[in-house]
Amino acid sequence: TVRTQTPASAAQLQSALEAAQEAVQSNDGAALAAARTRAWTALLNSAQQIVQQAVADGDIKLARSWLLVREFRQATRFSRPNADATLALAALERNEITTAQAAEAIRADLYDTYQARLTEALRNISAADA
Repeated sequence: TVRTQTPASAAQLQSALEAAQEAVQSNDGAALAAARTRAWTALLNSAQQIVQQAVADGDIKLARSWLLVREFRQATRFSRPNADATLALAALERNEITTAQAAEAIRADLYDTYQARLTEALRNISAADA
């Protein structure tokens, strides 16, 4: 599915996996970490595109399965994990919202999660640098 529906991301993923293999063979931990990050990012990009296309096509089963390939926000006692994307797919399946509304809810949920994870990573870097 990745290769057929998201060829650019598939090429990035393949390149990252090849770089990871080279890093392992040369015992280069930093290069392996960089390649792992590139591979994961390419896979996340593919998953998001596949989910959005599946929603547009009305293929809720495919959208639901690929929605699992994502980052999840850390739950705390002050914040709940966001389930808006999952709820949007359920509402779309019940014909309670349009595909455009579902697509927007999914996009917002994923972007919110990625922004929170990036903010958390930047906070960790600042703390480590202090």
